[in-house]
Amino acid sequence: PVALLSHHPESPPPASTRHATMLRAVVLVTLLLAAVVTATATESPSPVVLVLGAPASGKGTVCEAVAREFGLVHVSVGDLLRDRVAASPDSALGRRLRECMASGALVPDEDVVALVRERLAGRPAEGRRGWLLDGFPRTPGQAEALVGGGEGSVAPAAVVLLKVDDNVAMSRLSGRRLDPVTKRVYNLSSNPPEDPEVVARLVTRADDTAVALRRRLADYRGLESAVVTALGAEGS
Repeated sequence: PVALLSHHPESPPPASTRHATMLRAVVLVTLLLAAVVTATATESPSPVVLVLGAPASGKGTVCEAVAREFGLVHVSVGDLLRDRVAASPDSALGRRLRECMASGALVPDEDVVALVRERLAGRPAEGRRGWLLDGFPRTPGQAEALVGGGEGSVAPAAVVLLKVDDNVAMSRLSGRRLDPVTKRVYNLSSNPPEDPEVVARLVTRADDTAVALRRRLADYRGLESAVVTALGAEGS
């Protein structure tokens, strides 16, 4: 079975204090480091760690920190989708992805799986130290495609599940901003950029609306257990 590590604080610290935010980040990074150690101890030359969690659960922030520390490749499925829309906005795929993300609807499994496989296969040498798949799989169908044993399947070394209360997620959304140049995500309250030039170019993601997030949270809650089961993950 795949090792499953999950984290859900019983009482989330107040987001208004920088100290509380730093403590929460330390806990999450420590959790993911444990998964990376488990993964790199396997015989696989390019271990894959899956980082799952609801929207605004902190997946991207944690993955960025661990990727820098260990030289792993952070693959954000959200970034893959947004990049494809930006590169081919008028294609059938680009229009389909843009409509799904704007409304908060789930992107069709076949589109997500194809983009992830394309990314992993496109530059295999880049991920020789390991991959962090951020936000994938999102549905049981994607999970089965990932571990099903067919062409392009992957045996994940570990699964990290980050949990967040819906009210906390909605609160984080209100201050979340994206740097379109570096693709780094900031929060104006808890993690603002220090460089004025970066502040000036921050944008709000098209899918970061209250209506879209509520739909994404509801979809995620309804599928989380089935995804973990499909992956064959066990742990705590």
